[in-house]
Amino acid sequence: MLFRSGSPAAAGALASLLTHLAARESERRALAAEVLHLYREVHLIGQLSEQLAAVLDISAIGQSALEQAARLIKASNGGILVMAELGAPLESVACFGADCFGENEPPLPPASRFAASVIERGVAEIVNDPGSDPRALDSELYLRSLICAPLRAKQRTIGVIALANTNEDPYTAADLKLLDTIALLTAAAIENAMASQQLLRREGERQALKLYLPPQVADLILAAGDASQLEGVVQPITVLFADIRGFTTMSEKMEARDVVQMLKEFFTSMSAVIFQCNGTVDKFIGDCIMALFGAPVPSATAARDGLQAAIRMQRQIELLSLSDRKS
Repeated sequence: MLFRSGSPAAAGALASLLTHLAARESERRALAAEVLHLYREVHLIGQLSEQLAAVLDISAIGQSALEQAARLIKASNGGILVMAELGAPLESVACFGADCFGENEPPLPPASRFAASVIERGVAEIVNDPGSDPRALDSELYLRSLICAPLRAKQRTIGVIALANTNEDPYTAADLKLLDTIALLTAAAIENAMASQQLLRREGERQALKLYLPPQVADLILAAGDASQLEGVVQPITVLFADIRGFTTMSEKMEARDVVQMLKEFFTSMSAVIFQCNGTVDKFIGDCIMALFGAPVPSATAARDGLQAAIRMQRQIELLSLSDRKS
């Protein structure tokens, strides 16, 4: 081994240089690790965004969000609570991990005061000792650290996403920022799913109403509110009854399938005439069809519409082959 002698000053300078180079290398490695971690976060959040954009089921959205959150933030438990509508109670839509009873339940129950506080303030929160917090419920005392963020969409909060640990691992501000980002993506996807479900439900109601109402009347009812909760009113209306003359005698001489076909043609044709005259099909009674004019939407021309429908129905009968059957 070769040793060189030199002045103490030179030795000190060399030591300082080596220390500086070692520090620079340590900083370089730390920076590389941080960049790699940030890249991983961005990549996983990008994956989450793509996944959520292709899903319209709220439970599937929640599960995907929790899976990606657990990859980025250490957690033994996680859950998402959502309000079906503003002011409605919270409901669990997705979760992972076992609670204090060993059940697969979200770390925060729907009645959680932590969740209520986050929703009310609209701000994410870290609670690294939930057991000592006065808001904690008995069912939350098994948690050792908790992080939750509001699900904000279109200037309103629709729920909360929460992660928790049952060990002593605390959460950090970096975890909070990351969960808040995931919450924003999740809230937008859930809001989109809710809007899609509402559109499908309203279209289903519209199609059901169109079986008995003219399309324009069905649209007016739906525009006024929930079609299933219409309030009763007192108003003048015109009622029309129409049936097939001699139906009982005629049907006794016909095959069952021919009777069914005749009624199908009659009801379809007469319903179309009623709709054209702004009427509503109230019910079918045997071979009779009952129609209302001026209901459920009031009309100043209800009587005229009813008379016009009766005249058109007589003409329409001639276009059917019912006249040959003594209609």
